[in-house]
Amino acid sequence: NSVSKHASYVAVDYTLKKYVRKPRGSAPGLAVYTQEKTLHIDKV
Repeated sequence: NSVSKHASYVAVDYTLKKYVRKPRGSAPGLAVYTQEKTLHIDKV
């Protein structure tokens, strides 16, 4: 049930591994990132 499923383009964030971290005490699988860049990709 993705919100972007029916959108004409999708925003994709990316960053380097050194800017990704897990907050102390957070749920498994949760990560936060900084220094991100965003690409707007047209769906095919």
